[in-house]
Amino acid sequence: MERVFEAPIAERPIIESFRLLALNLQRLVGPEAQRSIVVMSPFPSDGRSLVSASLASALADLIPPVLLVDADPAGSGVELNRQPVRPDGSLSVLVPARNGRRPIATFLDEVRRAVAEAAEEGATVVIDTPACTTSSIAFFMAPLATGVLYVARKRPHENGIHHDIRGQLDLLGARVLGVVFNEA
Repeated sequence: MERVFEAPIAERPIIESFRLLALNLQRLVGPEAQRSIVVMSPFPSDGRSLVSASLASALADLIPPVLLVDADPAGSGVELNRQPVRPDGSLSVLVPARNGRRPIATFLDEVRRAVAEAAEEGATVVIDTPACTTSSIAFFMAPLATGVLYVARKRPHENGIHHDIRGQLDLLGARVLGVVFNEA
């Protein structure tokens, strides 16, 4: 039997947590023809990219193929390239070209096109967005996706930001699939 991945013992609970999350999300989004999940959070460094990459990897084990999209025009923690992450094509990554002079609408169109093409091919798409307090991209992508996975950290100074973001998502008609609390 060939070993695909052997995680160090300390990492196994984390990997299993994302497998459980992927299994739950798979059941929530069901057999929909277009499965896409926007991963968003209020602040930079909340762990969106870690959650996005780990979730995409776990989903690729369950329901391949999966496309992980880095939808942050400034770049995010998904420091991967456009080549398939796995040789079998079960997990691919899209990092749209970044150009500071390029209009944001052009960037969003490229991301939307990639998501639509992946969905037509039957792929599940995980979209890593920038922090929604610094960019509106997550709010543009959320209503187009099957659902939103919200990443949050416990901070004493948040003053209702989560409530405000949930209200905006409700106004947009976005479906919140769940919340991931990042304690790190």
